[in-house]
Amino acid sequence: MGHRFKKEHQAECLIKLSELLKEGFPLSEALTFLVHLMVKQKPIFVYMEQALKSGKSFDSILGICGFDQSITTRIYLAQLHGHLQEVLFSCGHQLKERRKQYQKIQQLCLYPTILLCFIIGLIIGIQQFFLPSLEDMFHQSNYENSQFTFFLIKALPVYILWSIVMCVLCFLLLLFYYQKQSPMKKARFLSKIPFIKKWIKWYYTSYFSRELAYLLGSQYGFNEVVDVLKKGNTLPLLKEFVVLVEHYMQQGQTISDVIRKLPFLSEEMALVIEHGEKISHLSMKLSVFSKDNLEKLEKDIHQKMTWIQPILFLSVGLFIVAIYIALMMPMFDMVNHVLVE
Repeated sequence: MGHRFKKEHQAECLIKLSELLKEGFPLSEALTFLVHLMVKQKPIFVYMEQALKSGKSFDSILGICGFDQSITTRIYLAQLHGHLQEVLFSCGHQLKERRKQYQKIQQLCLYPTILLCFIIGLIIGIQQFFLPSLEDMFHQSNYENSQFTFFLIKALPVYILWSIVMCVLCFLLLLFYYQKQSPMKKARFLSKIPFIKKWIKWYYTSYFSRELAYLLGSQYGFNEVVDVLKKGNTLPLLKEFVVLVEHYMQQGQTISDVIRKLPFLSEEMALVIEHGEKISHLSMKLSVFSKDNLEKLEKDIHQKMTWIQPILFLSVGLFIVAIYIALMMPMFDMVNHVLVE
């Protein structure tokens, strides 16, 4: 545990390491220098330097230090294709952006959560203190509609609670099913969820395009790329992907044909590969295509964030108004009944 970075320090570590490599520092010296730049993380950098000298690969060291496998896979591939400084910088900014989005989601959920807690407290308070007195008044009334309305008000929180419990149970069962699936099936499953399938496709398309671009730009052929990804320290999804590619290529199909069979990768990626193979510069085209998909993803997430919070506030507000109306309806019914009599 003492050798693991906190999430908020991971991006800073990779970006500063990238800057030092750009200035010409060897990796081991850069780690030594970071001890003075990030003093609180000194024990981690000392461990990293010692592990590097003992012969451990840099990507495996980062994994031990708490970095996600999606990051360590990119570092592993970067060491092969010689773009370590660029990839460190890219990963650092990716982690930074991911943390910003996570913090935005937390802020989006904070106020509606507080309001929902207030509503729950309000319902409990009404049931404990207000409804008993109201119930006595309704029992003295012979107006059946008022009593029926009162029953709905009293039973509604119970129905809502059970609905929430059932939704949570369904979610947990779905999560259990999801965790049991292979990486490829997980990606297929996520690509079918209505609200996020577009994001999933952009993310995976950007990821696969970027890694292929780096490897092909290092003079690897497709067969060599398949071999590197299959045998190396890469994400299980990448391994499963290249095994599938290898299987179809042995049957005479191309990588473009394989991409078209996968719902979590865009059709445009297959077209870019076909076009790039014809006129060369495939790695450059894939790199530009990867950046374009990443920009689309970040832009769309940012746009969605701007209107999710107003919708949450509106939903909570309408819920509060509905509770108020539901509470006042029996009162109006009873007053109307008294006036009629």
